[in-house]
Amino acid sequence: MEVSICMPTFKRPEILKNTLRSIRENNANSDVEYEIIVADDGRCEETAQVCESFSVTCLCVVREDEWINEIEYTYRNPSAARNVAYSYARGNIVVCQSDDVMHMTENSISKLAIIPPGEFNIATVWNVKDGVQTKLYTGKDNPRPFFFLGSLRIEDLFAIGGCDEEFTAP
Repeated sequence: MEVSICMPTFKRPEILKNTLRSIRENNANSDVEYEIIVADDGRCEETAQVCESFSVTCLCVVREDEWINEIEYTYRNPSAARNVAYSYARGNIVVCQSDDVMHMTENSISKLAIIPPGEFNIATVWNVKDGVQTKLYTGKDNPRPFFFLGSLRIEDLFAIGGCDEEFTAP
């Protein structure tokens, strides 16, 4: 396994379905072997169905002490779910992926997989509204210190301890 695409999600099966479709469609001709690991930070039934339809690994991240009742769940940032996904990664390269970021470039995984040790990639990610790019989130012109879509070597990820679960926002 060369690349592990790891993404957290929380109660967004339709958005996840579109994201997984964009990954498959834009990497159909990729020569890079990759796996996709989705970690659902809540109720997992619908997410599991979406993942199964794409032959994707689905992990359910639930901490019993965070349930208020059967319907309401105390949401936390996606760091815990990201870390669970990272722990299952088999690839040498980890692609950190938000569940609502669509792949728009052919062979995007191949491009994210080119990375020397000690460095990381941050993909260019735009907010798109009604088919129009409205705001640049990350990329060479806006190198923000978090991933919507990026990559690094797994040994570098583990060397820094993964994501900090103490942050209160994504």
